[in-house]
Formats: sequence, C-alpha cells, structure tokens
Amino acid sequence: MIDELLDFSASSAQPILRERVSADPLVLLADVAAMLAPLAERHGVALQVHAPADLPEVSIDYERVLRVFSNLIANALKVSARGASIQLAAEAIGAESVAFSVTDHGPGLSASDLERAFDPFWQKDRTDSRGVGLGLSIVKAFVEAHGGVVSAIGREGEGCCFRFTLPTATGKSRTTP
Repeated sequence: MIDELLDFSASSAQPILRERVSADPLVLLADVAAMLAPLAERHGVALQVHAPADLPEVSIDYERVLRVFSNLIANALKVSARGASIQLAAEAIGAESVAFSVTDHGPGLSASDLERAFDPFWQKDRTDSRGVGLGLSIVKAFVEAHGGVVSAIGREGEGCCFRFTLPTATGKSRTTP
C-alpha cells in the first residue's frame, strides 16, 4: 500500500521515467510471467503468454513497465477463480507501437465501472481491503509517461482486458490500443 501511495504521488506530480532501454517484448513478457508465476500459483491461476516472435523492440523504463504488468496482473488475480488463467499478450501496431494486454475471465466490469476504472482511489468493491484503488491510476500514469495509451474493455460477467501501447524503439507516437 505504501509503494502504491509513493508511486501515485510521484506519477501525479510528474510521471518519472528513469532510464529507457530497448527491450524485446517476448523477453519482457517472459520476465513478467517468471516474476509473477509464484503469486499466480498461490492463487491457483495460470499465466499464459501469447505473442508472435517478430515483434519490434520497445523503448521503455523496464522497472516502470514491470510495475504496470504487476498492477494489472494483481488486479486480475483478485477476481480470478482457482483453476482459471490470465492471458498476457502482445502484438505490433504498425511500426510505431506494440500493444500489450492482460485478460482475465473474472466477473468483469459494467460500462460505468470501465469509465472510472483508472480514477485514483476508485474500487469496484469499497469493502476490499487488499488495496487503496491506486493501481490502475498508476498504470495509466506510467503508460502515458511512455507516450502510450491504456484502455479497458469487457462486460459484467465476461472478464476484462486491459490493453496498453508502448512505443517501439524507432517510433514515438501515441496509438490507440
């Protein structure tokens, strides 16, 4: 919780990106899956990675992007039943961006909840004491600091997919996920 508040404070004032590096999206996804596999296993949930082998490298602050994935997957784990799976995926969007996604098969969000999902301190379940509602606002701040865009799609009862774009090592423009 303290880490979330510190990240939120830093991202609210001015999103801080440390050192940007060129990274292979497949290696990034493998690192994310390896880092979060123990947590997923404790929840009885499988992480599945889907991505083509020919993705262009992305220009990122590796630590911040790991935090983006960590927040998205932690949220997905909160709503996933034992035996479920969470999909991590990536695809090229032209030559300038790569779109990443985290998809769960939990209870989903209503249209009005999707509109507020990235608002600071918003939580679908106000009685949930596992966070303070800053994870998705931090995700948004870090993705936008990279020049990307984040979105959420889904319907109640059908799970959610959170997508975000990151610029390729050669491209720098914003792309709708």
